[in-house]
Amino acid sequence: MRNFIWLYFLSVLFNSCKDNEKPNLLGKLPITGVDNIFFKVYQEDKQFEDVVGIYYEIVDKQDLVIKGMELLCGTSDFDSEDTKRFFTGSQDSLIYLSFVNPNDVYVIYDLRSNKTCGDVPCEEAIISKLKKGNPNLKIK
Repeated sequence: MRNFIWLYFLSVLFNSCKDNEKPNLLGKLPITGVDNIFFKVYQEDKQFEDVVGIYYEIVDKQDLVIKGMELLCGTSDFDSEDTKRFFTGSQDSLIYLSFVNPNDVYVIYDLRSNKTCGDVPCEEAIISKLKKGNPNLKIK
């Protein structure tokens, strides 16, 4: 009987830890000004207090991952069929992803250094470099 309880406990633990599926793919967005690199945008299935997680990853044309999946933001106002609210762009080696407003930048990724502004604080030099192409950009 003790072995049965132990096996039951392990199966419950295993099944609770198994929830590592990718969220639903919303779309693969080409990056303006850059060939063969894309932002893939996902929506999480679960809601937490009416908020849905929106995730992104950066891939090449063969879907090989350049930057693994990260949380972009949480939102309560999102239509899962609408990828028209995402905007991409580039400036020199920087690529970026905006959500809702094309000037509200949520992610900046440097293709040369393989760093995201989320990994390190967004340095003023990176922001200045990005704003050369569009001075109206705001970092969220």
